[in-house]
Amino acid sequence: MDEKILDDEEAELFGLKRKRPAGAPPAEDAEGTETVETVEVVGMDGSAESADDLAEDLEGVPEEELYARLDEGYTLDGYIDADAVPVDFSDAEEDDESLVMLSPEEAAETVRRREEKARQDKERFEKLFASGSAALGAGDFEKAREFFTQANEFNPDDSEMNVGYMRAYSEDFTALDDPDMLSEVYGMCYESAGEAFASRIRSMFGERIAAAKAAAEEEAKGLEEEHEAEQAARGEELAARANRQNGLLLKLGLPFAACALAAVICACFINAVEGSLFVILTAVFGGIALVLLLPVLFTARKAVNIARLQRENEQTSSTQAGRDLLLLRRRIEFLDDCLREGAAEEERA
Repeated sequence: MDEKILDDEEAELFGLKRKRPAGAPPAEDAEGTETVETVEVVGMDGSAESADDLAEDLEGVPEEELYARLDEGYTLDGYIDADAVPVDFSDAEEDDESLVMLSPEEAAETVRRREEKARQDKERFEKLFASGSAALGAGDFEKAREFFTQANEFNPDDSEMNVGYMRAYSEDFTALDDPDMLSEVYGMCYESAGEAFASRIRSMFGERIAAAKAAAEEEAKGLEEEHEAEQAARGEELAARANRQNGLLLKLGLPFAACALAAVICACFINAVEGSLFVILTAVFGGIALVLLLPVLFTARKAVNIARLQRENEQTSSTQAGRDLLLLRRRIEFLDDCLREGAAEEERA
C-alpha cells in the first residue's frame, strides 16, 4: 500500500504541523558522524503529550525500521495522524482530481467502492466469458453471441473475448452470407484487441478462411462470365427498344412541333389582317398540336425510362448474377482481411 506523503499545506488541513523544518540536515555527533534523527511532532493545538510519547518511542530507531513501520500511522519527516485511517493511493488514482477535495475517509470510501465495482465487473466478465465459451463448445452460436455481447461491456479489450465474439457471429467462419456485418464485427474486435486478436483468428481458422476465400474466388469467376453475358443480352434488348421509342418520338414530335409553330404564327396575324382566316388557322393548328401533345409526352417519358435502364445496365448490380458477384467480392475482401491482419505479427515472431 502506498502511503500518502503530505506537504505543509496538506498537513495543516489535518491539524498537524512540523516541529523541525522540512529538509533540515540531520544532526551529527561529536565525532562528526551522521546519526539517525529522531522524528518529533506536535499537534496544531500545542499539545505535545502524544507527540512526545511517539518521539520517545522512535528515538534511536534505524531508518530502515522507520520505513517498515509506515503503516502505524506516521511517516518520516515528522507528520503524525494516529487516528486517521491510512488511504491507499494506487498509481492510477494518485492524480485523480475527484479525490483532491475529499477527506481521507471519503477518499478511502471512494477508492473502496471503485475497487469493489472493479471486482464485481471482473467476476461478471469471467462468468459471461465462461458461459459464452461453453455455448461455442456446444455449437449454440446464438447463445454465444448473447453472452459475448454482454461480456464485451465489461472488458472490450480482452483478446480471447473478442475471438469468441467473432467466432459466434461467423459461426466459426462457416456462415459467410453477410460479409458486411462480419466485416463490421471483425473491425470492432480488431480495434479493441489489435494484432493479438487477429493472430489468434488466423491461427485457429487460417486454413478454413483460405479455403473459403479460394472457393469464393472460383465462384466469382463463373458469375463474372454469367453477368457479362446477361448484361450484353439485356443491353442489346434495351438498345433496340430505345431505337424504336426514339423513332416513334421523332414521328410524333415533328408534326407536333410544326403544328404548334404554325398556330403561334397564325395567332400573330389575327389582329393584323382583317377576316377570320388566321383565327381559323390558329384554331386548327392549335387543335392538332393539342391532340399530339399527350402521345408525345407519353412517348418521351418511355424514351427517358429506357435511357435510364441503359445506364443502370452498365452497373454490376443490374443483374442477379451481378448482385451475387458483388456479394462474393465483399466476402473475398473480408476473408482477405482476416488472412492479412495478424500476418505481420507472425512474421515478426
